[in-house]
Amino acid sequence: MFGSYRLLMAVGVIVAHMGVSVYGIHTGIVAVVCFFMVSGYAMSGMIAHSFPRPTRDALAFYADRFLRLGPQYYAYTAICAFTVLVLGWRETTAQSGSPDVINIVANLTILPMTFWMYSKSIGTFLLNMPTWSLGLEACFYVVLPWLVWRRSAIWLAALAGAVTWTLSTQGVINPDYFAYRLLPGTLVFFLVGVAVQRRDWWLFGALAGFFVASAVCLALQHKIGLQFNVHLLVGAAVGCLTIPLLAQFRRRRFDDLLGSVSYGTYLAHWIFVTALKAHYGQTWAIATAVVGAIASGSITYGLIEAPTVRYRRALRLRNGEPDADAAPWRVARTRAVV
Repeated sequence: MFGSYRLLMAVGVIVAHMGVSVYGIHTGIVAVVCFFMVSGYAMSGMIAHSFPRPTRDALAFYADRFLRLGPQYYAYTAICAFTVLVLGWRETTAQSGSPDVINIVANLTILPMTFWMYSKSIGTFLLNMPTWSLGLEACFYVVLPWLVWRRSAIWLAALAGAVTWTLSTQGVINPDYFAYRLLPGTLVFFLVGVAVQRRDWWLFGALAGFFVASAVCLALQHKIGLQFNVHLLVGAAVGCLTIPLLAQFRRRRFDDLLGSVSYGTYLAHWIFVTALKAHYGQTWAIATAVVGAIASGSITYGLIEAPTVRYRRALRLRNGEPDADAAPWRVARTRAVV
């Protein structure tokens, strides 16, 4: 069920970027938090079964992730370069700048985009604005093999994330950057998925309890409305309730198909958002953006990403178990989301 879940979350991002909220809740932020949790679940499962020596297999894991993210990302980045530079479809200050060496390298290498707040060059020239989150994902991929190596490392990471996230949501440090966009604060979301995958219910309970305690404290201090606090907490609640539930379902072919197109849907949607910016909030425009992004994601998955699957399987074959049929039941559940 993770495939349809991911596609639903992608639709939540599109709807939010088209100017719609649900009872004042930013569905895009809720969806991104859930994406982070799914990523933690899927990636820790992949490492356990396809790259079983995390530190020694780290480079192979990174190559697998590049082959997964890169092909469609570069295709949509090229399209966005055309829409931004030629057609002039720009939205927000994140697309108000001009290309230079720094932001071109950032857009091409993905990971630096999550640090846009520290560079005016990058922060004003994100060709596909929502892909800053891919930079954060890339940061998580870099550290994950070293976290799952030992259980103590996971708990230390959770502690570092909780401290940073608390300081951020309290307003001691930037409540946008450190609670939503950067490690280690966002580890509190990624590690929920890791805990479910590893069936570490002590860790899961500790993180879920942390979110409940944070919500209570922030409400009592009248800080629940600070920056994105309420949206992040709603996302944490949705993820903590749904990820363990969905992990109980076995994969289904149709669900796999929906999951396959979700990544391209996410990458494509900003093109439709900028094209329809004069019609934000209008039902027909929202429907057009959703349908157009899903259709685009389906096409680019088939034409661009699907041909790379055999190379990713070859990497996994050399290191562990590449196919669900050859792996324990937990791998079968994991592969639906990778």
